[in-house]
Amino acid sequence: ISTKDGAGNTKSKQYSKYETSNENVDRIEWDDDATFVSRRYKIYITIFGIILFFYVTSQFLQTKTNTPISVDSGPPVNIVFFLVDDLGYNDIGYNSFDISASSPYMTTAAKSGIILSSYYTYSQCTPTRSSLLTGMYSSSIGLQHDCITSCDPFGVPLTYPMFPEYLKSYRNYVTAMVGKWDVGHYNQLLWPTKRGFDSSLHLSCYGYLEYTQHIGSGGFHDLHDGFVNVKIGDKIRGIDVIESDYSTSLFIQRSIAIIKQHAFKLKGNIDDDSTDDNNDDDDSTDLLVPTSKYSKVVSDPPGLFLYIAWNAVHTSLSVPQGYNLTNEYIEVTKSVDKDYNPDRALLAGALKIVDNGFKSILDTLSSTDLFSNTVIVVASDNGGSVDDGGNNYPLRGGKKTNFQGGINVPAFIYSPLINSNIRGSVYYGLFHVSDWLPTLAFGLQGRKLSNGFDGLDHWSTITEGLTDIVRSNMVCSLDYLTESSENKGVTSSAASISETTGCFLQQYNTNTDFDDLHNDDMISSEDYLNAGLDSDILRIYKFIWNQEFINWLYPSFSPENFINATRYPEASPRSGAYLFEVISDPYERNNLLWKLDSEQTSVEMKALLNKILLNFFDMFCYEYSTKMVPSLWKQKQSYAKSIFTNNDDFITYWIDDLVEDSDYSNSDGSINGADCIQEEVLELILKDTTKHIFGNDDF
Repeated sequence: ISTKDGAGNTKSKQYSKYETSNENVDRIEWDDDATFVSRRYKIYITIFGIILFFYVTSQFLQTKTNTPISVDSGPPVNIVFFLVDDLGYNDIGYNSFDISASSPYMTTAAKSGIILSSYYTYSQCTPTRSSLLTGMYSSSIGLQHDCITSCDPFGVPLTYPMFPEYLKSYRNYVTAMVGKWDVGHYNQLLWPTKRGFDSSLHLSCYGYLEYTQHIGSGGFHDLHDGFVNVKIGDKIRGIDVIESDYSTSLFIQRSIAIIKQHAFKLKGNIDDDSTDDNNDDDDSTDLLVPTSKYSKVVSDPPGLFLYIAWNAVHTSLSVPQGYNLTNEYIEVTKSVDKDYNPDRALLAGALKIVDNGFKSILDTLSSTDLFSNTVIVVASDNGGSVDDGGNNYPLRGGKKTNFQGGINVPAFIYSPLINSNIRGSVYYGLFHVSDWLPTLAFGLQGRKLSNGFDGLDHWSTITEGLTDIVRSNMVCSLDYLTESSENKGVTSSAASISETTGCFLQQYNTNTDFDDLHNDDMISSEDYLNAGLDSDILRIYKFIWNQEFINWLYPSFSPENFINATRYPEASPRSGAYLFEVISDPYERNNLLWKLDSEQTSVEMKALLNKILLNFFDMFCYEYSTKMVPSLWKQKQSYAKSIFTNNDDFITYWIDDLVEDSDYSNSDGSINGADCIQEEVLELILKDTTKHIFGNDDF
């Protein structure tokens, strides 16, 4: 990383865990004149800081503990969470080599914040979003299988409170949701304003066939202001003049309106006659934040939780009419091979509009004096869809696969509240999408995490540069349903270990045994640098099974841009099993299971591999038998289409009775009392590979 010293000379340094590349960052500077934190008060802050120094130091010496950013006596921290749909590893500017110009503002924020290099999600929309909003593994709440579309009768059960409900239960928060919902809509109690959000402007599921017409899954209209259908040309609460019907633009305008209304009311501008109930009771008003939250504005001012879940850059990609002729579009697509991959150019343009919206929203936070007390998160929901313009190179695979390209996705935190010596750093610890709720609804609030979550609290570790290992393992995927099961119309009654697909990660502290396992097949030092860690810090092993073979793909579809050769032959291709060490091999070119089939592998090495595999099988059996609940997935109910048609061709709810997880679960929470015996797992998952574990047939 290149930096400048006090004399303006360029110097280079490789930064290790928790070190920072720009220690003195105290604001973001865009390419234009907009800034977030002005320097003009620096002198006054410095003087005031000197006065406070001895007091703060004495308090630190007395407590010898880390003080959380937000405590009960202060105003709640604002949280603005940006979820970008299908944003691949090579799509975000700080990773991309072909469309980096599409996200300069997010890149600037990421490099002035904390990048999460080991951030993992599920490989598709609904499992990720259900995990984000509940703090649970998707397999723990029945949402492990497939994405919700228009006629799907399942969603996150009401027995699992959602992110805004946890915030409201502890602090005074106003909450708003903008964008793609995708966690259930068949019953009205599953809609955003019934799950803790005070307002919503949303599409219910999947995405848009075209971003301007708002035609969603099944060919029906899908834009709702609370429960009110929004047609092209209709007034949308909080937006005086609609600048564009392009969905990203609408979501930007609505987000800005929410921020401005919140800031306006914080300053004491309260209309006592305003509606203060949930907005679904009065969707005709411009009220986006309930007035009742501001009744104690002096002693108990509310914080803002704004969840912005863009439908971009999900297929079907589109840009506003005429945008492809603008200089901006030409600039961001200049490195794209449009002949081989025209969708790549559309994605670059759609992402630039998202990035412009990101800047506009953060500028609004600054101009309304909210930015100084705000935490901003940007994350993708899964890997890029390589068939639809997304790209994850040099990671392997993409959306709907358990290779790194499908689940190791871009994410970062930016906030002026983060200690200045931590900004500009990279957090290498394992971080799962289920960790956001515990981290922001508990850790950020100075609140001890209660039991019952799969997610973990990383707040202090991330923002204070601690060396604690918060998460040592995770379930990246666990699903026992298959396409064959779907076609047969079966769900929980078809539980079968042999058909289960899964992906687990396990972190180990390095020891000489593990070093010996890799010393004959280490990849290049360049790959280590790209992985972000030296090989001697830690090792993260990843086990995948029942995964079809997927290659690596450049952002061009020309045949010469496929990388066809793995470092070693794929082991046991019939089993679809893979074992990678993703620190030394971030691109998953070396399936370690080949060593089980190699006559050159010593008995000791096979024993070590066996130890790693047995740990994974212990995890599998625990999750499968103890924590995984039957899937709530059910076949589509086509009759819902007639209800949509009678609802002016808009997607809506159509079932009065909720299907909850308890309707499928056994008393012990298992799948039909399914037993998980380690030896059976070995035989079923690894198949013909298992006979080689100890060099003979008796494993």
